[in-house]
Amino acid sequence: MALQFDPYVGPRNPGDPSSIEGAITSLVVIDPQPFNGGSGNHVVDPAKPFKLRVEWEVAGQLAPLFLDRGAPTWLVRTYAESIGPGQEIELARDTTVARRGAAAANPDPLRPNRELFAVELTVPANALSEDGPNSSGLYKLVATVFLDSQSVGSPGYDLTGYFEGPIIQVESQS
Repeated sequence: MALQFDPYVGPRNPGDPSSIEGAITSLVVIDPQPFNGGSGNHVVDPAKPFKLRVEWEVAGQLAPLFLDRGAPTWLVRTYAESIGPGQEIELARDTTVARRGAAAANPDPLRPNRELFAVELTVPANALSEDGPNSSGLYKLVATVFLDSQSVGSPGYDLTGYFEGPIIQVESQS
């Protein structure tokens, strides 16, 4: 899985705190029929809705500046990209996650002002096709988060992150 977040301005010297950094830390399928506490099963029934949980964080000395100059809410989107023949679609989106997150419980002097964010998105039934003549039924999930700077000028204070997540199999369970 690849982690990507922009902007990233790391420490000037080893042992110094970061200026601004972030990461999407998790993209999890929440199985509607849990075997191990609700996650881990990457086979979903196309006829039933399922949930995805996206978690991310922002930290650094400049984090409050970026978060305070952003839009009131984050735009969180999840996508499915087919492996082999099939659909490539947006699965779900949320525009209600507040621009300021929860303060991290364990402060880190090298990553000050760390704030944590999380959202659960519902993927509707029949959003993805199972294995058939025009679909492999296999999909890689991708999550994105975006906080628009609301055009505050150059250099801009947009925050954006990307995460390549798990591969799922879509298979009818009836």
